[in-house]
Amino acid sequence: MTAKWRSAAVPAMLLLALLLGGSAQAVWGNLLLRLLAIVLLCRALTARPAASPPEARPLLLMICAATGLILLQIVPLPPVVWGQIPGRDFVAHGFTLLGLAPPWQSWSLAPYETISSGLFMLVPIAIVVAMVRGQAFSRPLLVSALLVAAVAGAGLALLQVGSGTERWYLYRYSSFGAGPGFFANSNHMAILLLACVPFIGALVADRVEQARDAKARNLIIIAGVVGGAMALMAVGLTGSLAVLLLAGPVALMSALIPRWARFAAVRRWLKPAALVILAASLLVVAISGDRLSDRNLQSVSTRSTIWSNNALLLADQGLVGTGGGTFPAIYRKYEAKPVAERTFVNHAHNDYLEVAIEFGLPGMILLALFLGWWWRRAAGAWRASEADPYAKAAAVASAAVLLHSIVDFPLRTAAIAALFAVCLGLLVVKRSRERSSEGDLWPTRHMSLD
Repeated sequence: MTAKWRSAAVPAMLLLALLLGGSAQAVWGNLLLRLLAIVLLCRALTARPAASPPEARPLLLMICAATGLILLQIVPLPPVVWGQIPGRDFVAHGFTLLGLAPPWQSWSLAPYETISSGLFMLVPIAIVVAMVRGQAFSRPLLVSALLVAAVAGAGLALLQVGSGTERWYLYRYSSFGAGPGFFANSNHMAILLLACVPFIGALVADRVEQARDAKARNLIIIAGVVGGAMALMAVGLTGSLAVLLLAGPVALMSALIPRWARFAAVRRWLKPAALVILAASLLVVAISGDRLSDRNLQSVSTRSTIWSNNALLLADQGLVGTGGGTFPAIYRKYEAKPVAERTFVNHAHNDYLEVAIEFGLPGMILLALFLGWWWRRAAGAWRASEADPYAKAAAVASAAVLLHSIVDFPLRTAAIAALFAVCLGLLVVKRSRERSSEGDLWPTRHMSLD
C-alpha cells in the first residue's frame, strides 16, 4: 500500500496544481500548493533515495544555482557596495532629494517580490526532486491526472464561452470572452490542452505495446485519435493564435511517438488518423473565427509596444538585473502612457526577456546552460534504442511550452510550471524494464536428476 501511495504522490500534486494554480490571483490555492510542496520535498529528501540518474545531476545543480541566485538577490548590502550596482542611480537620487543617507539595500529592487518568486519555485522543485530521488511514480497515472484536469478545464471553458457572461470565470482579471478554464489567461489553458496531445500519443504507444490482439490495438488507436482531435478542437475555445501555430508540429510529432513499424496491421490507420487530425485543425480555426482576426491582432500590437519598452529596460538593467519578481513594478518607469487606462502590464510576454531583465547576465548564463541540457535530453529521448514513449511525449510537450514562452509567460503559473517539472522528470528518470509477456507464455522449467 505504501508503494501505491508513493506512486500517486506526484500525479496528485500535478492534478492539484493544474486545478488550483492557474493564476497568481489564486492566493489560497497557491498557498495550499506551496505547503503540499514543502511536505513532498521533505519526504523526498528524508526518504531512502533511489540511485539518482547521472542525467539528473546537472538539472539538480542548476536548481541549486537558481535558488542561490535568488537568495543572493535579497541579501542586504552596504551603501558603498550597493551604489556600485548598475541601474540603481534613480533610487540613490530619490534618497538625495529626501535628504537621507542611503541605507543598506538588497541587490533586488523589490526584495519581498523576489522572496515571493522564490516561494513560487517550491512546486516545480518539489516535483523534480520527488521524481528524481524517489523514482516511484506511475507514468500512466501522471497522464491520467493531466487528462482529468484538461477535460475538466475544457468543460469549464465551454461554459465560459457559451454563457456570454462573466459568471463562470474564476478570477477578477481574466480572458473574458475566451475559454481560460481554470486559468486566468486563455493562452495558458491552450498550452495545457496542446500538451495533452503528445501524452495521449504516449499512452496509446504504451497500451498498444501491451495489447495482445489486433482488435484491442485498433480500439486503442481509435480512442487515441479521437482524444487527440478533441484536445486540438478544444484549443479553439481559447482563441490562442500562438498555440494554434504550434498545434500542427506538435500533432505531427505526437503521431510519431508509437513505434508503428512493429505492428504492420495498424499501419492502415495512419492515413485516416492524419485526415482526422487535419480536419480537427481546420475545425479549430473555424471555431476560433473572429477571435483570431481581431483579438489576436490587437494582442500582437500590444506585445510589440511591451517589447519596445522592455528593450529600454534591458539596456539599463540587463547586466545584473532588477531582482526576481520585480518586473511589474520596474516596467512602469519605462512605460509611456499619455492617458489613464484600465489595463496594466504584469509580465514581459517573453519569459526569456523577463529572465534577462530580472536576473541579468547571471540569469541568462544559467538559462543558456539549462536550454543546452534540455536539448540534449530531449534529443536523447528520441534517439534512444529502447525509446520511452513518455520521455518522447515529455520532450514534445516541454518544447511546446518553451516555444510558447517566447510570446507569453506560461511558466509563471504554478499549473504549467508543475507540468513542465513533470516533463523534466520524465526526461531523466528511465522507465524500468517491464517483465516481458514471453516470460509468462514460456515459463522456465526446472529438472532435477536423482
